[in-house]
Amino acid sequence: MKIRVFFILIFTVLVYSCANVEKDKSSDKIKKTANIKYAKGFNIEYFDDYKLITLFNPWDNYSVYYKYKLYYKDTILNSRSLELDFSIVNNGIVALSGSQIGFLSKLGLDKEIIGVSKKQYIYNNVIIENIDANKTTELGDEASLDYEKIFTLQPKIIFVTGWNKSNSSFDKIITTGIPVVYMLEWQEQNPLGRAEWIKFVAAFFNKEKQADSLFSEVEKNYIAIRDAKSNSKTKATVLHGSLIGGTWYMPGGDSYIANLYADAGAEYLWKDVKETGSIPLKFETVYTKAKDVDFWFPMIDVKNIEELSAIEKRYTLFKSFNNKKIFLSNKKQNNLGGNDYWESGVANPDLILKDLYKIFHQDTVKKDDLNFFYQVL
Repeated sequence: MKIRVFFILIFTVLVYSCANVEKDKSSDKIKKTANIKYAKGFNIEYFDDYKLITLFNPWDNYSVYYKYKLYYKDTILNSRSLELDFSIVNNGIVALSGSQIGFLSKLGLDKEIIGVSKKQYIYNNVIIENIDANKTTELGDEASLDYEKIFTLQPKIIFVTGWNKSNSSFDKIITTGIPVVYMLEWQEQNPLGRAEWIKFVAAFFNKEKQADSLFSEVEKNYIAIRDAKSNSKTKATVLHGSLIGGTWYMPGGDSYIANLYADAGAEYLWKDVKETGSIPLKFETVYTKAKDVDFWFPMIDVKNIEELSAIEKRYTLFKSFNNKKIFLSNKKQNNLGGNDYWESGVANPDLILKDLYKIFHQDTVKKDDLNFFYQVL
């Protein structure tokens, strides 16, 4: 009888163990994968107990840059090589760049931002008011963060800009139990790909359905504008940028900027230069190619054409200068210097494209017709 009871107990233990093994296996089985259509820099996989967000390295053939394992139930932060495990977040957010604020704001999370870089970089009125009311703390630039303030603040999550080289200071923050999340949206050259990072941000807060809906609307609007055809048989030519320290940094033909101009139906003069970054050029080189350009988008902060010519007299040699076909993306810039073009504009490229399409294809453009741009007169 004792022998029989012993075997029954052994059998029960084995069955229970096998069940647990099967349960463990099932928890590591992918239930679904997020629908990422344009962005190259991340992927999201869903399991029974957690979701796995994988970042890909654009500087190394899109190998794994970092992984985040987000558990649906509370769990202790666990840091391993290229992987960070923690729970879903709902408040206590630090965002150190304008585009991060743009995504969070669109998801309705700007009121949960308790730490930012500097007030002077911010356009969002909610955050500016919270800084003034001491509800949101200025933490400094990423290169010179005030770590004492961060450790005192004890945020639930910190969004930082990812770079080619790792920042050991961020590892220091993680060791205190604060998750650091790298953002690589700025490396996406497709405007819709960059905007799709709202899905990446949303995943940390279980807001995927909202992000999918918001992005679908942006995508629909963007494609409708991109596919609209002008009656003109010739395309307007475009010049971008201006002199910085005596050098003109021209975006390459495969860049985010070049793709925006192409999607708006214009001919970017450096479209054949197969670069995603900027090309350093001399003024003479730019002028020789672009002296008769139709439209010019200098990256500079001026109020009128007189200020522009005072900065560099040679600017007056361009046809676009004399025709006053110069546009700046500073329409939504506050007195502190915060520019919404780099904040909500990243999450809403359809509004940027709408502006560009009007500029290129309408004979006259009124100030109130544009979201982010204004004409320098």
